[in-house]
Amino acid sequence: MKSFRLILFFLLTLLAGCGDNPYEKKEGQWRYDGRAIPVEQGSNFKPATGPFAKDARFGYYRGVPIEGSDGETMQILDDHYARDKARAYFCDTYREGQEYYTKKHNTVVIMQGVALESFKPLTRRYARDAMRLYFEGKHVPVKDLESFEILDQSYQRDRVSGYYKRKPIPGSDGSSFEVIGGGYSRDKSSIYFSHYRTQEDALRDKTIRVASASPTTFSIKGGGYGVDAKQVYFNGIALTKDVASFQMLDLLYAKTAAAVYYDGKPIAGVDAATFTVLERRDADADAKDVRRYYFRGEPVANGFSANK
Repeated sequence: MKSFRLILFFLLTLLAGCGDNPYEKKEGQWRYDGRAIPVEQGSNFKPATGPFAKDARFGYYRGVPIEGSDGETMQILDDHYARDKARAYFCDTYREGQEYYTKKHNTVVIMQGVALESFKPLTRRYARDAMRLYFEGKHVPVKDLESFEILDQSYQRDRVSGYYKRKPIPGSDGSSFEVIGGGYSRDKSSIYFSHYRTQEDALRDKTIRVASASPTTFSIKGGGYGVDAKQVYFNGIALTKDVASFQMLDLLYAKTAAAVYYDGKPIAGVDAATFTVLERRDADADAKDVRRYYFRGEPVANGFSANK
């Protein structure tokens, strides 16, 4: 069912993106994606590249007038940002509830305190003016605007600091900061782990320094695991010193010569030497050792009949 939903969402996304600028004039009426637009006769309505348009009165986003905008001076900057003589705007879409896969809603941010003459979009929904950085239309404080770089969707840096989701990473050195992957990053003296998957409010979008990890020998193994010359880590926390025998398995399992882990947690009573992940599996079990079967790291009483 989950796979079907993902395929459906992908197909709907393709259909929605078949025309980045689906404006058309039909029978004397301007439409966006088939929906009539409230355009006055003689207003000189002009679709722009992407979802924006303008006429003598307003700027439009996806066929809807942007309240308070000035069409005569409206400048379309990219697919999300626009400005007129008085304001800058960030426009986007969002989805909600049961209509998530079928309908988009518009959101418009009227940006505050923007120096319009120097305002320009960057990449990945960032923008800047002479004095400030913005993300999705809102001001983001940074330590050095002129050296600010967007590294990927989650990480940024300037000459002073590394950032995770626009929050400074305490103690980081921006000039040597780089992304390793899998939630890990580093600078010249430290390794960091960012809690990018947890749903717990106390940890979400937080970054920790990985104590004692070596930036020069550290590498990622996937699934939250990383190793350096002396230690194995999970989500930035020291797990075992048995680096030599550590190996990643499928389905969130990993093991050493003496221990087996599921999603970073040791499995009690397991026989590591005979532990394997099953090639054939269903809802009953996904791994086994010489003593028992397991499902998601927990022993199962009756085993897995299809593999006996």
